[in-house]
Amino acid sequence: MGDLATKNANKLRWPTGSAEQLEFMRLTYKISHRNSARRRTYTATIPSEELAEIEDGQKIKRAAAEACKRLLKDIRAKASSEGKAVKIGVKSAYRSVEQQLQIWQREFIRKYYPDTKEKRKSEFKDSGGEHGSKAARWLSNYIRRRLATPGFSKHQNGIAVDFSLIEGAKTYRANTSSRSVSSWKTTWFWQWMNMHASEYGFKQNHSIDEPWHWEYHP
Repeated sequence: MGDLATKNANKLRWPTGSAEQLEFMRLTYKISHRNSARRRTYTATIPSEELAEIEDGQKIKRAAAEACKRLLKDIRAKASSEGKAVKIGVKSAYRSVEQQLQIWQREFIRKYYPDTKEKRKSEFKDSGGEHGSKAARWLSNYIRRRLATPGFSKHQNGIAVDFSLIEGAKTYRANTSSRSVSSWKTTWFWQWMNMHASEYGFKQNHSIDEPWHWEYHP
């Protein structure tokens, strides 16, 4: 597993970053991978023949895909019959390890690294600095609470779906901020899913707080 952590880390790229920033990103990834391996089983890329499309090119395991298609048909019909201005889709489903690695790299550079810069500079100024090993351990934990390490995401298991939602005039995005999560939980979609999603085998993962994320556990 350690070799795999290094192998995946070496695939990470930061075209506009310095050599120090790239090394810090890779170190953070390796720590995150090894910590995740202590808690979960690594899932390799699933063969394409085990997957089926839900819609719009989004795929998950075959049984889960069929259940999700029934769920979408019924929730859309119910929204229409009640005159609800609701548009529900599939934002994300199965992601290969390679896809998740690209997402991890993008979000590290775009969001997690700049968002924590001041915190790392102040908290670790006397213990390795903002790019030291202690800062990397801290940042790896920070990221894992928001984004699964490639190979350990529920999306790699082929059972998870992230739904998209437009309700009224508002677009609800998959954002883990407390404000966004609270907003999702006021929606008609959230109320219907809590009442009926289990009839199709879909449930919330209570280890994370993501109202848009549902997993197939029949």
